[in-house]
Amino acid sequence: MFTARLKLLVDSPMLWSHIQYRMFSVKRGWLDKAPQNFEVKNNGAYGITKIYECNKDEQISCEVNYGPNKKVYLKIIALKDGSFDQSCQKLPSSTASQNPDFSNKKEIKVPSKPIPKAIIFFIGGAGDKRPYALVGPNENVMYVRKDYLKRKIKDLSVEQQRLIVDDRATTYLGYYEVFKEKNLKTNVLDKIPNKNILIYLIGHSLGGWNAAHLSDILTKKGYHVKMLITLDPVGTLYNVKAISDIYWDYPKGSADSWINFYCDPKDWNFSDIVADLGGQWNPRDQKPTYNVYSKASHVDAELICGSKVTVNKTGLDLLMDSLKEFVN
Repeated sequence: MFTARLKLLVDSPMLWSHIQYRMFSVKRGWLDKAPQNFEVKNNGAYGITKIYECNKDEQISCEVNYGPNKKVYLKIIALKDGSFDQSCQKLPSSTASQNPDFSNKKEIKVPSKPIPKAIIFFIGGAGDKRPYALVGPNENVMYVRKDYLKRKIKDLSVEQQRLIVDDRATTYLGYYEVFKEKNLKTNVLDKIPNKNILIYLIGHSLGGWNAAHLSDILTKKGYHVKMLITLDPVGTLYNVKAISDIYWDYPKGSADSWINFYCDPKDWNFSDIVADLGGQWNPRDQKPTYNVYSKASHVDAELICGSKVTVNKTGLDLLMDSLKEFVN
């Protein structure tokens, strides 16, 4: 594991009340949401930052604020089992007069944060993000996200990766979090930067049912739903509607491309029985772009998404192809 940390030397301990930092990665952006205080050591002779995990050869810099409108970017070395003294910098004594000389320091330009071009919502079903009937949370849809993240690094350029909103805190939702207007505003609409962004919706089970409804709602509001992927959606039976936060009517499914997977496993397990009791939805009448019969069991969201849609492409392949083509 490679890590980065700055050790900053100062001539006067009195300066620490004026010094803060933020760590930055050229690849990942800001690693701190807000300025941080140094951990002061040796009676104020030096201070150290937190330890940051990073990749080998990752370009890391530290923005050091040392007064009103005064800052400098110091290059940090990513080390493996090394001494942090190798990433040691000194703040000149002239800092006290707010006129330091950093001419011998190599600056790393911090690029402005790009405007996102796409956002991907992962919407879980019953027992996914919170328990349902004493089962879960099992985070089934997050296995799809895990496979996506691996492909993201492999298939997309660094610049394309920076243009996609896909962090867990923003985009991982339960089916109940996209139900009703109040939840939609907080969990979806407020997270979409603008109406030009491409929206990708991936929903599993009850999350697939509500994701299809969400695609209709967003489209009516003027947003651009680029792709809808429903993984064995469930929600047609009234007994489930009565106890679950899902929409009662049938969705149309509104997206440039809609891939639906209907599970018909070779070997059934308990999850397939549960899906039947909840009412599997086969939206053939709504005519999705692809309506695929998968041999995976209902519980295996990542295997469902990994099922072949065309001769050579899985659901995940088509997702990555779309991102690669349109996010730029």
